[in-house]
Amino acid sequence: MLSARPAARPETPFELMRGDAHTGRDSQRIVGIFHGEKPTRVTLYAGPMTGNDWIIAFAAELGLEPLNETDVEALLDLAGVAAHASERLAAPLTCYLAAKAGVSPIDALARARAMAGA
Repeated sequence: MLSARPAARPETPFELMRGDAHTGRDSQRIVGIFHGEKPTRVTLYAGPMTGNDWIIAFAAELGLEPLNETDVEALLDLAGVAAHASERLAAPLTCYLAAKAGVSPIDALARARAMAGA
């Protein structure tokens, strides 16, 4: 579990420790800088990372807010529709194309389902 983040202020450095539930020891150190309300320049050190940890860290690296649960579910479903309608390689590329087109995950999912006849 991540420690509570400090109050956001311009260019506020932070460091968080992520503990290992099995050993009780810290297994990952996360450091970065808050610019306003968004963490930027986040660096992860050591230890395994969950998929959720990766998505949060990558969003911060890109200067974006983390994905909400609705978008995560829609993107996973979109990837599933694309993969089952064609080949597995279509899953990530379909998600990329939807993002590049500026189409919301929910709208992209509806279009993909219609295209696949699902």
